[in-house]
Amino acid sequence: MRKKLRNLHLEAHTRESSWRTFRVGDLTAGVRLRYEDRSVIADIYTDGDYKPAHREQLKARLSASYGLDEDTAAFNSLAEQVQAMREPLAALAGMRQSCPEDHLRSP
Repeated sequence: MRKKLRNLHLEAHTRESSWRTFRVGDLTAGVRLRYEDRSVIADIYTDGDYKPAHREQLKARLSASYGLDEDTAAFNSLAEQVQAMREPLAALAGMRQSCPEDHLRSP
C-alpha cells in the first residue's frame, strides 16, 4: 500500500525508528525503518507513483546505507569476547548503523 509523503524531513532518529528521505529515480521517498522481531521493517512514503523498479532501487540504497547485506559474524565473534560488549551486543543484535557515505552518492 502506497502512503502519501507529507511534512518532509531529511532525517530523524528516535529510540523506536529511523526516518530518512531518498531520491529514487523521479521520486522522493521517505522511509521509516523500525526493528521488530529481529527483522528490519520499512514503511515507505512517496510523492508519486511507486513502481517495482523504484522498489528495487530503494532496496539497494537501504541495503548499502544500513549495511543490511554485510556479514557481521566476525565482529560479533570478537565483541562477544569483551565483557563490556556482551550485554549491548545481545540487546542490539541485528541492528545496523546508517553510514554518512550514502549522502555523498549520486541518486
